[in-house]
Amino acid sequence: MKKTAQSKELETHIEKKENAIVPVVIWEVDKTDEKALDRYEGYPTFYYKKDIKVQYKGIRTGNRRTVTAFAYIMHEERQIGVPSLFYLNPCLDGYDTFYFDKQILLNAYHKSKELYENDR
Repeated sequence: MKKTAQSKELETHIEKKENAIVPVVIWEVDKTDEKALDRYEGYPTFYYKKDIKVQYKGIRTGNRRTVTAFAYIMHEERQIGVPSLFYLNPCLDGYDTFYFDKQILLNAYHKSKELYENDR
């Protein structure tokens, strides 16, 4: 799902859906990193932060673990929009880098396009 950000490129967004998954990369960040990310993401103007439970499988051990992490969530009052290919292509590159199923992102892109066109 995509939503518009008034003075920024259209951004990716997470929305809750039963029995759905969102592929994520988990980074450990310190307070300085977090402040830099806040500026980059437009927090708190465009996004708010939400703590989420993330289950992952350890690279070395293969053990499943659950951690609490934060995610940037776009404010719900923003309208649905469609990202440009200039924005979408680096996202697809990230999916390649981390071996995510690109169809998840492409499905969201097409759904956003459909919702946007129906809303006009």
